[in-house]
Amino acid sequence: ALAWLRYFLAPMQDGEFQEGQLTHNIGKSIFVFAGGTCSCIEEFEEKAHLAKAEKGPDFLSRIKGFLNVMGPNPLIPYCGEVSHNQDSSAELPQTSSSKNTDPEFIIRRAILINSLLQIGYRQLFKEGVLQIDDGVLNAFLLVPRYKHGTRSLETIFKTSQLFRKIKYHRSDLPPRSQLDLHVDGRQFFELVTQEPVNLDGGEAFYHLVNEITFDELVVEKMAIGIHSIYSLVFSIPADRDPLSITKQEFLNHLNKMQELPEG
Repeated sequence: ALAWLRYFLAPMQDGEFQEGQLTHNIGKSIFVFAGGTCSCIEEFEEKAHLAKAEKGPDFLSRIKGFLNVMGPNPLIPYCGEVSHNQDSSAELPQTSSSKNTDPEFIIRRAILINSLLQIGYRQLFKEGVLQIDDGVLNAFLLVPRYKHGTRSLETIFKTSQLFRKIKYHRSDLPPRSQLDLHVDGRQFFELVTQEPVNLDGGEAFYHLVNEITFDELVVEKMAIGIHSIYSLVFSIPADRDPLSITKQEFLNHLNKMQELPEG
């Protein structure tokens, strides 16, 4: 499966390749390899190290960088082989546990949902705000897993009855039999009918960071930064917009705060 690796060794190393007795010079180049056979670089490394006959380790030694593309699902820490015989509609144990190690997945989903609907269904936005039923949004954000990643989200939108609609209602969703192709339909509709939890301000911040473990030094720096912003906002004239505070003003104020004696 990785027999193609060996053919890129010379071009990556020397900027040339051999065709029969002819040598073709490529010159300075950037090779970009994109694929969907592995979920992350760690999985690819394991396969490449096992493919010694195909020069897998040599190929790895020539890679200068990588980017793991993060989709709408919580990132599952790579732990070797995952069984593919499990019921795909059930939430995998790895997916469930990874919600705690990747709480930011819900932010990625929100950005992705907003972007996809902006592209294909602009009429759903009023003054830049998405008009969507709270239960529907709740389900899109909290359903455990999209079976085919971003494609599943796109397909659910396309099979919803959104033509000329100015708000995404529950009745616009495709039937459960169609949803089951891309999510657990039962769980999705349960989330649709649940009372959504609306968190504002500090409560929302606490809800997010409560699932993230920071070391003591990071927490201390965050506390100093938050306190500096708070005190700076209340030190400016009442008629000035707090959003007009510049980065340099904040840094100057932060330095003054750090110079103050403790206590």
